[in-house]
Amino acid sequence: MCDGTLTGNSKGVKTTIKYERQSFTIEGQVTDESQYGSLRSSGTFRFAHPNSFTDVQVSGDVFNDDEKVGGNAEIQYQMTRERSMQKASLKTQVTKASRDFSLEVSDDSYLLPLTKLSNY
Repeated sequence: MCDGTLTGNSKGVKTTIKYERQSFTIEGQVTDESQYGSLRSSGTFRFAHPNSFTDVQVSGDVFNDDEKVGGNAEIQYQMTRERSMQKASLKTQVTKASRDFSLEVSDDSYLLPLTKLSNY
């Protein structure tokens, strides 16, 4: 038998599905944080399955103002074997007037070395 709940409000949505003594949870949220002269949005997403120790969370934001455009993203994940949260992130930014850019990638598990690119 499959049973589920769905809840939502202005801050986001969450659903939990239960199937044969297992539960799956999915959550999400998008927020408009724009102010006069600049656009900014952020969001989060999470998928969890406690029986397999799977938990994946993604968060990020994008921005665009008079001087710069860019975004940041971060993923935290736990898989069966590790049973500890790992984190990877991406940060990028472009300066409009000079067309300078920067990009940074990192990963806590040391599978991906810290990488920075820039033309500053």
